[in-house]
Amino acid sequence: MNGRDAAKYFVHGIAFSFLFAILTSAWSGIALVFIFLIVSIGFDIGYFIGIIIGLGVLFLVIGGLNTFITSTLWFKVKKGFLDLLSHGVVLFVILLIVNFAIQTLPKQAQPGTPTTVVTFLIAAFVDGLIAKKVARWWRAHAWEEEYKMDVSQAVEAEWRDKQL
Repeated sequence: MNGRDAAKYFVHGIAFSFLFAILTSAWSGIALVFIFLIVSIGFDIGYFIGIIIGLGVLFLVIGGLNTFITSTLWFKVKKGFLDLLSHGVVLFVILLIVNFAIQTLPKQAQPGTPTTVVTFLIAAFVDGLIAKKVARWWRAHAWEEEYKMDVSQAVEAEWRDKQL
C-alpha cells in the first residue's frame, strides 16, 4: 500500500468515524429517552414502528454514504434501494463491532482527550479499509458498463423502434 492509498482509506473512513462518534455520544441520550418512554407510557406498537423506520433511515444513510464515497474514490457501486439498505445494515454491524473495540474500550480503560484523538485517527483508517471491503460486495459489474458502452446509438435507436 502506498501513501496515496493510505490517504484514500483515511478520507474514506473519517466520515464513518465521525458518524460513529456522533452516534456514540447521542446513544446515551437516546437510551434514556427510550427507557423513559417505556416506563412512563408503556411500549406501544407505534414506538416499535418508529424504531424500525429510524433504523431503516440510518441504514440507508450509511449505505448511501459508503456508496458515494466508494464510487468517488475507488470504483462504482450498485445504487438500488435494497442494495443501499443491505449495504448499510452489513456495514453498520461490522463497524459497530470494530469501533467498539477500537474506540470505546480504550476510552473506558484510559479516558481523556489524547486517547480520544488517537483512537479516532486509528479508527478512521480502519473504517476506510472495512468500508471499501464491504462495498466490494455491492460492486457494479464491469461487464455491465462495457456492454452499455459498446452499443452504438444507431443500434439503440433500432431497439427502441422494435421495442426490445
